[in-house]
Order: sequence, then structure tokens, then C-alpha cells
Amino acid sequence: MGTVTRTVCFTDLANYTATVSRSDREGLRRILEEHERIVRPIVQGYNGRIVKNLGDSFLILFQAATDALRAALDIQDLVNESAEWDIRLAMTTGDVEEIEGDAFGEAVNLAARILGKAPSKQIWFGPGTRVCMNA
Repeated sequence: MGTVTRTVCFTDLANYTATVSRSDREGLRRILEEHERIVRPIVQGYNGRIVKNLGDSFLILFQAATDALRAALDIQDLVNESAEWDIRLAMTTGDVEEIEGDAFGEAVNLAARILGKAPSKQIWFGPGTRVCMNA
């Protein structure tokens, strides 16, 4: 299998564990549905593809780093304006192996590690994304 260069982006509901402990099942379901309702059309508008839902996160692929960052900014703005929860986003650009609709490789692993460090209400990205952006 070959690889392709993609910008890998993760969204993550900030303070999810604390939010879950304060919500009933209906409230939790509403938050997760709202997350998807906000993210999906923005990602599609920037020619991205949601690879999978990881509970309170999405793994997303973009063909262009600039599109990924613009989508992340739009997502963050919309969440800040309308949601009762916070979000963090992280991304990096590099080689990705796409197998049966899923994504694998160092870029995916690095984006996940960056997400683990990103504070609530922020967008962090790796150096590969910065180099590839045309904003």
C-alpha cells in the first residue's frame, strides 16, 4: 500500500469526562449530536472527510493544510458562539496510509499526540502543517 500526503485533524470535546459526570444519557447524546452537527458540514465545505467518530472526537482528513486550518477556525468559532461545551483541535500534515476508509501512519499518531497537549478552546498544529499552509 502506498501513502498520500494529508492533513490529519482531530476534534475533541474539552473536559468531556467532567461534562459526562454532570449529564444524563439524554444530555450526553445531545452534546455528541451537536458536535457532529457543527463539525460535519464545515468539514465537507472544505473538502475534508470524517474518517471516524472516536466517541467525543473525530478523525478528519484534508487534502490541503490551508483547508484544514480554515475548517478548524470555523468549527472553533461556531462552537464558541453557540455550544454549551468547549472544543480543542489539533492537526499535522504528512504521509498517511488509507486502508478501507481508515487512516494510519505517523501523521495520525502525531496529530493525536498534539491533541493530547492542546488546551481547551485552542487549535494546535504541527510544523508540517505550518509549512504547507497557503493562508
